[in-house]
Amino acid sequence: RIAQGEPATPGYGVAGAGFSSVALPMPFLASHDASITIRAGVENIFNLLYRTHLSTLRGMIRREPGRNLFVSLSLAL
Repeated sequence: RIAQGEPATPGYGVAGAGFSSVALPMPFLASHDASITIRAGVENIFNLLYRTHLSTLRGMIRREPGRNLFVSLSLAL
C-alpha cells in the first residue's frame, strides 16, 4: 500500500552482489587473537531508476540513487 497522494508504480527489482572474506588473523596486533574481515560489493548493478514507497524520506527523496559500490573492514580484537 502506498501513502495518500503518492503515485502508484508497477514495482521494481534491483540486483546486487557482494563478498565477504573469512576472518583473517592479525597476530602482530596487541591482542594476538585479533582478526579482520573484508567486505565489498555493488548495489543496483544495472543502474536502474526506482522508487521506494516505504522509505522514511518520502517527501525529500523521490528516486533512489543509482549504482552503489561499498567496501568495509571489520576489526575484531
